[in-house]
Parts: sequence; C-alpha cells; structure tokens
Amino acid sequence: MKDFLKFILKLFLTFVATSVIAFISMMMCLSADIDFSIKMIFGLFFIAFILYLAFNAGRNKGEDDTKNNVYKSYKGLLASFLTMIPAIVLTILYMALTYKGWNGDNRIIADMVYMILYLIFLSFTPVLSSFVSFNPAFSIDFAQPAITILKNITTPNAVFAPMFFIPAILFIVAVSFGYFYGHKDRKLLKETVNKLKNNK
Repeated sequence: MKDFLKFILKLFLTFVATSVIAFISMMMCLSADIDFSIKMIFGLFFIAFILYLAFNAGRNKGEDDTKNNVYKSYKGLLASFLTMIPAIVLTILYMALTYKGWNGDNRIIADMVYMILYLIFLSFTPVLSSFVSFNPAFSIDFAQPAITILKNITTPNAVFAPMFFIPAILFIVAVSFGYFYGHKDRKLLKETVNKLKNNK
C-alpha cells in the first residue's frame, strides 16, 4: 500500500511539474500575437511532452514491479485515475455549476473553477478549442463565463466544459500503457536471461 501511494504521489508530482513548465511556456505563446496554427503546434509539443513523461513514469514503475514480482495489471490504471481525481471532480463541478447557464449565484464560483481547469490544461486548449464550432461564452448549457476574465488568451481558445475530461483521460491512458509496456519489457528481458542460463 505504501509503495502504491508513493507511485500516486510520483505521478501527481510529474503532472504538476510538466503542467507548470507547459503553463509558463504556453501562457507566453497564447498571449502573443501569432498565428493560431503556431499556437496549435506549441500545444501539441507540450501535450506530447506531458504524455511522454506520464508514459515513462508508468513504464519505470511497471519494470520495477515486474522485477520485484509485485506487478498488478490494474495498478497503472488505478494510480493514474486517482492522480486525475481532482481534475475530474473539478470538471464535473464546473458542468454542474453551468448546466443551466452561468447567470446567477453560481457565476463567481464557475469562473474560478473554469480558470483553474483552463490553466491546469493550458497546453491542451488550442487543440481542444479547434473542436469547438461555437463560442461557449454565448451558449446556454455548459457556458464559459471566464472568457470575459481571460479574454486576452481565451477568446480564440474557448473550451467546451466536457472537453476537460480529454486531458485527464489521455494522462490515464499514457500511464496505464506505460505501466503495461514496462511490465512486458522487463518480463521479456527476464525470459531471455533465463533462456541464456538454461542453454549454458
């Protein structure tokens, strides 16, 4: 159990560190007066960066667990899911707050939750916004009130609330696949070593 909690903490710190690096870089990129396609390229680069480190963390753990004979097929999936629980909860909360529009008592809270989500997943926003065929600021359901607060970077990068699930799911998939890949890689190595020993 202690080892599992350490794995979750490592994943969380990995996500925080990559998100901070991406946030600093993407904030400058999105605030600059440059073509949207360039912002998209920057976003894709940092998405790949975040997912690679997530995959690598899962792979290292999968190799280590296989080496120590404590590999569990569900561990990568469960650990990455628990790591993303805060983001998933915030997304569900935001959807609940804005389900009937953002006018009313919920607006301030909705603004705050949206800004947190938007800034956490800043590197994903150019890509996610490309799938939005309308401006969420003018929609009724799942509106995006914070666009008026962060208009300098969000106006061309509006994100539809349920899309915040996508970065969380991608992180979970990257870690889970990495964990499985690490297990398979280490298992193959052990089998190869055993064969060589048996042939001697």
